[in-house]
Amino acid sequence: MSGHDRCILPCERWKSMAPTIYFDTNVFRYFATAFRDSPLDEDLTDYLAVSPISLLELLGQLVTPGAQQAFDAVQTMFRVYRPEHTAMLPWEDEVFRVIVFGVQPTQLRVTDALNNATQKVLNASSPAGLHSKAQELNALLKESKYRAAEDFAQALISWRKDGAPDDILHRRFFAEGIARRADVPVKDIDVEDVTRKLSALWAYESTRLENAAYEPNYNPHKNENENDAFDAEQLVYLAIQEAHFLTADAGFRKASGAEQYSRIHYEPVQTFTDHKLATQLIRSIVEASRSL
Repeated sequence: MSGHDRCILPCERWKSMAPTIYFDTNVFRYFATAFRDSPLDEDLTDYLAVSPISLLELLGQLVTPGAQQAFDAVQTMFRVYRPEHTAMLPWEDEVFRVIVFGVQPTQLRVTDALNNATQKVLNASSPAGLHSKAQELNALLKESKYRAAEDFAQALISWRKDGAPDDILHRRFFAEGIARRADVPVKDIDVEDVTRKLSALWAYESTRLENAAYEPNYNPHKNENENDAFDAEQLVYLAIQEAHFLTADAGFRKASGAEQYSRIHYEPVQTFTDHKLATQLIRSIVEASRSL
């Protein structure tokens, strides 16, 4: 991904690209298998975008026992993407600011750091010399996961203390939390507009919160629960009307009640590891969008 081609919304390219297809970290890994020997059809690469959440998680894994697999997945990115046609999605807080609240983006440098790290990986022959940079990204990954889990923890504490909030109040709490992350004053926000633009995230988090509230020993900072909280951030990008999300994670079915759920493409792992099936899936999304 070339630096000059990176896109922080709003951007003219987004107006001409429909759909915009992004995927979670595991699909990155699966595509490393599917497209190892033969690249994605060139006419489909225009429709792909990189989720910084997935990329951060993948790069952060370069200091874990799965470092070689993560390294191989990044190395095969150019079998899937064409750099001059690929945009990095903005960090999720920027989506809140620009898409949800219609204010100017800030100058967050997360995507710059991810682009720079990706270039280092692509130019390396093994993960051995990337330890220092990977440690920085792993620290950022842990911080991001902790913050997502802590936001959820505070909502859970309130639920357990005061009981389940009524729907209006629950939506207000959700919208105000989004406003704080976007650094937007909460007093003037349109709660219904926020929950509508983030309907998949709202549905996912509501279901997860209700489930956790009735589980006495639920610990938001347990590793798998922090992962769930961070995974939920992927749904932020569905606020972009043309965005489609690819995943093999059944956990995203928690968003099944949302209007945006039709743009979550849950498929079995073998769909993403098979060149033909993966290509067919991406092409079906593109062709369906063209027919609208």
